[in-house]
Amino acid sequence: LTNVTTSPRRKVQKLSGDDSGSMETNDYENGNSGILFENDTKAVIWGQQIKAVQGMLDFDFVCGRKEPSVVASTYPFTGDHKQKFYFGHKFSAIFEILIPAYKMMKDAFNAHPDASVLISFASLRSVFETVREALEYSQIRVIAIIAEGVPENQTRRLIK
Repeated sequence: LTNVTTSPRRKVQKLSGDDSGSMETNDYENGNSGILFENDTKAVIWGQQIKAVQGMLDFDFVCGRKEPSVVASTYPFTGDHKQKFYFGHKFSAIFEILIPAYKMMKDAFNAHPDASVLISFASLRSVFETVREALEYSQIRVIAIIAEGVPENQTRRLIK
């Protein structure tokens, strides 16, 4: 794994996968290294992104995963409930699945201690607090922020 310099101020980290299905990173500047994703990585989605979740489940099936990578979603503006998605082929044993949606992030992480990834679709107004809350859970190894316009000073505070 190598760091590629794209400009004097910006570095891009290359991720590489191997035949085992794991993806590793080495961040030499911060002293972080380890496996980010494996064949059985589980994720919690923050936000009501039904198309994104279904797309992830479809990708899981095409890649041959035995179980879905999305184990729960969380969204503070609804009550706890379950959402129906599709995993597998219409003629397979598993086709329709119910994924729990939680009002509180802590309920999602407590119910799914094997979830190590948070994918946040929070808006730029709420992403900072959402990510800070997720950082309180030691089980979380990766946080993917899908938001535009996050202020640079907030991003720097999250990195520290």
